[in-house]
Amino acid sequence: MIKNKLFSVFIILFCSSQILNAENFKYLLNKALESNSNLKSSEIEIELAKEKGSILTRFDNPIIDFNYSNYRLKETKIKENGQGISLTQKIIPWNVANDKKRLSETIIKNEVDKYNLDKQEFTKELSMRYTIYAKSKSFLEVMRESHKIATKVYDISNERYKVGAISRAELLQSEIELMEIKKKKDELNLDVMSNYYDLIKFAGIEETQYLNLDSNYKFKITSNATLEKNPFINSEESKKEMLLAESKLNSNVIDSFDLKYSYSEEPDQVVNQVGISLPLPVFNTKSEENKIAKLTVMKMNLVVNKEKQLALMEYEKLIKERILLNDLKIENENILKFQIDSLEMLIEKLKISQISIIDIQNSKAKLIQTMTDIVSIETALNQNAISINYITGEYND
Repeated sequence: MIKNKLFSVFIILFCSSQILNAENFKYLLNKALESNSNLKSSEIEIELAKEKGSILTRFDNPIIDFNYSNYRLKETKIKENGQGISLTQKIIPWNVANDKKRLSETIIKNEVDKYNLDKQEFTKELSMRYTIYAKSKSFLEVMRESHKIATKVYDISNERYKVGAISRAELLQSEIELMEIKKKKDELNLDVMSNYYDLIKFAGIEETQYLNLDSNYKFKITSNATLEKNPFINSEESKKEMLLAESKLNSNVIDSFDLKYSYSEEPDQVVNQVGISLPLPVFNTKSEENKIAKLTVMKMNLVVNKEKQLALMEYEKLIKERILLNDLKIENENILKFQIDSLEMLIEKLKISQISIIDIQNSKAKLIQTMTDIVSIETALNQNAISINYITGEYND
């Protein structure tokens, strides 16, 4: 029965069952994350930040001086020798050392958050490109079903033509539709191929064989409804903390001093000296650096607060959009059930010449349009879930 065939196609197209011997989106995502050069570069940046942090907080090497002296008394003009040694160690005040440690931590965190941002943006874009590929593949499946129905109508028309029940013109209408459907299938095959290679190219996967990717993967939103894990906001927050830590470090009036020790032997004495070399903040009190730190925080707070507001507005819009899309999907599915019943009855009438081929083609066109609309709605729901997951900081996998 045509009805059973249409219902089977409906299940294949719009349910989340997996196609045998086909890879799903998770497989593609894992392969892409493993091979993406940009993400690997971001991982290296994290390691570089750790090494730079170690450089920032490490101790300076001590400086050692050796000297040799020649003494001559004016009265006797007797020459005598002397020698000495001195050590100088740069000392970092504890508050400056803490500021350096804090800056090192924020630099590393900033790189980690930048990596997470890159990863989630890559995942989001890959997910979106997958939905475009899946949409074109589902359209192709709908057109294949359209071809099956058109073939069924042609076979019935041909039988009716042989017994003289319909005219040659009516039979030609069935043949023309089959030709148009074949042309559309070829066009959709090109779309599927183009979208596939765009997807694989963006993923950065070096595959020698064609990946048989299914088109039924469903993206689900998480229960997280906060912006605490939003990748862009987190990246901006960590950038703010890094700039604040850098400004605070630069605002220290005394950032180091020298501790000195020297020992020298002279003809008539041995000298031991201990002292410090301390800069005096007379002309440079680092007041400008303090102002820069405050202005930097004010500027970054404005940026972060604006992004939070925009993200919250986008999240609310996407949630409302999802409700409407689900309602629209249910409406189309209900219409599709009636269209399937109607087309089945019209085909039965065609067998006994109680209806024209044009009426059947019009009915089939509406049914195929509804199936196409459902594919578009499913795509929109997937893209909606991808966007929500990105805003709430959840990986779209």
